[in-house]
Amino acid sequence: MTWDIAGNENVLGVAKHLYTTMFMNYSTIAAGTFALAPVLSILFFSKLKQNKKITKVALAPAIFNISEPITFGLPIILNPIYFIPFIIVQPLCFYIAVFFTKIGFIPVVCNNVPWTVPPIISGILFTGTIAGGLVQLINLVISMAIYYPFVKIADKMELDKMTETEKLEAVETKRVSLLRGRKNETKIS
Repeated sequence: MTWDIAGNENVLGVAKHLYTTMFMNYSTIAAGTFALAPVLSILFFSKLKQNKKITKVALAPAIFNISEPITFGLPIILNPIYFIPFIIVQPLCFYIAVFFTKIGFIPVVCNNVPWTVPPIISGILFTGTIAGGLVQLINLVISMAIYYPFVKIADKMELDKMTETEKLEAVETKRVSLLRGRKNETKIS
């Protein structure tokens, strides 16, 4: 509630509060999900076809900060591998933006922008400067770098599981063909 009051004072020009709902939306991109970071990380770095298919579907919504296709489609929620960077990225992006505001690189956020405006464009609109878009780009790159090792770990785990499954399927196929061969031998005898 107080963050909304502070944000309204910023919009009216009567104050310059750093910690507002608008700043939270600016720094963490649409209330913290930053849906574009995992989508781009998986799209660029994953080797699994099924994950790339999901990210291709989730890319357009993620550009407009709609996170549900990637959050529940991959899934990030209830996934111990992707849940770790999902939790790390939000506060890190927030404090990176705080840092750039405190050193004066970007002004205090005074413009209210709809949450569906794509990252970088929304950064420019929130702050009124190109530097605001640059800070969001920095946050995006750092977020993708955080997701990178987790994408590789998830790929390796899935490939190991697939390899194990393929081994079991091969053994089962061999067993079935042996049983069929025995049935044919008994019919001939």
